[in-house]
Amino acid sequence: EFLLLDREFPRSLHSCLIKADESLHAVSGTPIGSFRNPAEQHLGQLRSELAYAQVANIIGAGLHEFLDAFQTKLNLVGESIFSTFFALQPIGGAVMRNTQSQG
Repeated sequence: EFLLLDREFPRSLHSCLIKADESLHAVSGTPIGSFRNPAEQHLGQLRSELAYAQVANIIGAGLHEFLDAFQTKLNLVGESIFSTFFALQPIGGAVMRNTQSQG
């Protein structure tokens, strides 16, 4: 429980997700508990899953399987952060092209 679900231990999965969520909302300006983009939504969903998870259920279903699924979901969060904040987006719905005309 200490390394997975503890909200206060700085290296636990849950604590790291809480800090990541707070940081993401600080960047976007969106209030905590709501979302305005896929990155906030995916991170909030993953944080919620850990908030309601129980060690007995995790161990019963398999720790390896739980961590594998968690990592897959965390990868989705990373992809969402990239596409929301770093990926180049077309301007005005169209890709700008360099064109030159000679008169």
